[in-house]
Amino acid sequence: MEKLQRKYMLSRETPKMGLAEKTKILSSFPMFEETSTAELKEVATKTQPEAILPMEVFVEEDRDEHQAYFLYQGAVSVFRTTSEGEIINLDLLGAPNLVGEVGLIEDKSSPASIIAIEETRALVLSQKDFQALVNKNPKLALNLLKVFADKMRDFDLFIEELLSKNLYERTWNMLQFVSQYFPKREITLSQEQLTDLLWGTRSRVTEVLNKLETEGKIKIGHRKVKVL
Repeated sequence: MEKLQRKYMLSRETPKMGLAEKTKILSSFPMFEETSTAELKEVATKTQPEAILPMEVFVEEDRDEHQAYFLYQGAVSVFRTTSEGEIINLDLLGAPNLVGEVGLIEDKSSPASIIAIEETRALVLSQKDFQALVNKNPKLALNLLKVFADKMRDFDLFIEELLSKNLYERTWNMLQFVSQYFPKREITLSQEQLTDLLWGTRSRVTEVLNKLETEGKIKIGHRKVKVL
């Protein structure tokens, strides 16, 4: 991608949030569907709200991560970087979603990096706090295993779509998905950044974008694409 921003050195305003609001946010996550309000409040107490800036890499591959992010606003791209420096997009995820969950159970480096496509907000839970919660409520570990299973299934579907659909179909599907997380469906990403998300060449993606604009499906501006 153009210049991936590592953890911002700029100070960020951490969202202020009460226990009731955090509990309500967590209740929207499938892994907590069968969790009681009292149990959910215990989890919420251990989380910290965080604002993630657009194009910020907040989880880095091959680096030890000891926390997970409950995304409740925004969208992210999960990717790996090859030894040649090529960005390989693995998945696109929108809120609500749990990312970086490997950091809750293993002292191993992250298998992939995660970058915010749009301004994203999350509740962050540390590995230490999660393990303490599991000791009190083992059911949380089972819930996390279900998340892993769902992620594997979704990733298989993502790869199937990547292999079975042509670049035009992948581009249009991706634009429709990502646009729902941007105000007025106006995606503020450059064509180079869109290319990285699509596993295509810059020239071919530009060709497809121009075709979509001609068909009246999108409008291309400077470093932005609006889905009509």
